[in-house]
Amino acid sequence: MSARKSYVRMLPGIVTDVLRELHFDRGIPLEELANEIGLRERSLRSIFQKIGFYRGSWTEAEIYKLHAKYLAGSFASELAKSRHRSSEELLAAFRRLNLEILDRKKPVMPRRVDDEVVRSMHADYMALGLSLSESARRYGRHPQTARELFISRGLPLRESAGYQASHREDGTFVAYPLKTPEEIEALIQAAVKIAVPVELKLEWRRWSLERRGDFLRRLRARLPDPKGRPDLPFSDNVEPFDYASESAWEIVRQLNAGLSSRDWRSKIDIRSQGVIYRNQLWFWWAHSGGYFRMGGWTKENGRPSLHRTIWEETIGQPIPNGYAVSMIDGNPNNLDPSNFYLRSLNEVCRENQAKSLVRKSREKTRILLERSQKTSQSHDLIKHLSES
Repeated sequence: MSARKSYVRMLPGIVTDVLRELHFDRGIPLEELANEIGLRERSLRSIFQKIGFYRGSWTEAEIYKLHAKYLAGSFASELAKSRHRSSEELLAAFRRLNLEILDRKKPVMPRRVDDEVVRSMHADYMALGLSLSESARRYGRHPQTARELFISRGLPLRESAGYQASHREDGTFVAYPLKTPEEIEALIQAAVKIAVPVELKLEWRRWSLERRGDFLRRLRARLPDPKGRPDLPFSDNVEPFDYASESAWEIVRQLNAGLSSRDWRSKIDIRSQGVIYRNQLWFWWAHSGGYFRMGGWTKENGRPSLHRTIWEETIGQPIPNGYAVSMIDGNPNNLDPSNFYLRSLNEVCRENQAKSLVRKSREKTRILLERSQKTSQSHDLIKHLSES
């Protein structure tokens, strides 16, 4: 038995009728009634909902009572809210009994800031050198409202280097100042990740794909990405692409034609790198060290990788269980079928384990060398101080 049904059985019908009258007609809060009978408020509310006091149909006596309060000046929304109903439901109940519906709406009080407050706010803004947001917060206003309050009352604003008007006095647009080559180079030198700087967001939209590609090449040269595609030669059967490749964008446009952005089958972002094979995009995935097609994992095909796909197309049969496709020269960009060979998964695991051990040992060696250098430097410093 659910908790709600057990609560309902706890109270006899006469008790619930009394509670109903105390709560709805006399206006005693539900929390007080629940405390009096030793229940939690939500438990008593669930009892009322189960019996139908909240969402059930009103009796005619209740509707006439509510209508009398409605004619006396109460609003339908307030009366309906006390019964946890909507005003439309209450008015529909009035219409069913052919009761009078008044043509009135609840007045909305305008929220207006006193002119004296605005003038004091503006005096602090001009005299103390406060920003618009600081002056608004000082008087308990939202930071974005200070400008509108000042302009609506004809009060002057200080000239700000960070604020540039988008319109001239005659209504025409002000031309956006483009970045100079020196400024763009400074942004590249200050970048910390492969991304479009905020200062170039608007200008970036007007750049050609070729110019964007040149910017990204310079940015990648400044910030080598450890998860990026290896800078190794490619085989003739694939075409490399990145964000600035027109051929890749043409494939994406064909795949996404007629679809909304939510349903796009493929997309290219600023860090995308991969190869084109038979008019399909295969994206580089550093975690697995290969090229994979965009899309989720499926039980039938898993997540298709390009080197396995090319091997199966060339041989004409699936890869045997317990084996993996590897490259003879170790170059993941050389996807020519003659560069592939099969290895058992045990061999792959042993090789990966050996690489991991070598990497960890080199890292430990580097740390020990740094510590020894610091120790020798500290010893030299101590010796120098003692001699002096």
